[in-house]
Amino acid sequence: MKLTTKILSAITAAAISAGTSPLFPAAANAADTMAVKLPNWIPQDFESALEFRNTYGDTHIQNGCLCVLFTESSKEVELPDDEKVRYTVCENEYADYGDHTETLSNVFAKEIFHETFTVPDEMGTSDLQFEVVVYLPEISGRFDVTLYDATKKYVNCIMPTYSFWTDGNYTITETDLHG
Repeated sequence: MKLTTKILSAITAAAISAGTSPLFPAAANAADTMAVKLPNWIPQDFESALEFRNTYGDTHIQNGCLCVLFTESSKEVELPDDEKVRYTVCENEYADYGDHTETLSNVFAKEIFHETFTVPDEMGTSDLQFEVVVYLPEISGRFDVTLYDATKKYVNCIMPTYSFWTDGNYTITETDLHG
């Protein structure tokens, strides 16, 4: 494992210095990518998440990484009886076989980072929070990310959803109306 980490670190350093190469090699598995430091543009706290939101909006793709940021409320609310948490990030993946489409899971993109950041005490009070999820492409196909809000379960409400396409070169393209 130490040798793999050293090799991956060397590849990462070369990719960062090249500037346009994917940050993580396509052959890296999730355990290897977790050992690598995330790029500095990926939010690591509330302030950087707010800066990300103001700079990129809800999504950003760079150096082979996809970062999706959801704006949420941290306000305590009553949940429907069958729900335990208010927010859930849901991924849907679709393989197109020409004559039919198949829904898959954890095939096209691998989640490598997932955190929720709330307003720090020194910034005052607010019920704003950001949920940040980072993905790496694994194979080509369509990939959707949706924020499910349990409080809107029984109302006709559109949940925020972003769609992406990963090609054979592990290039991610946003394909929804926002992209």
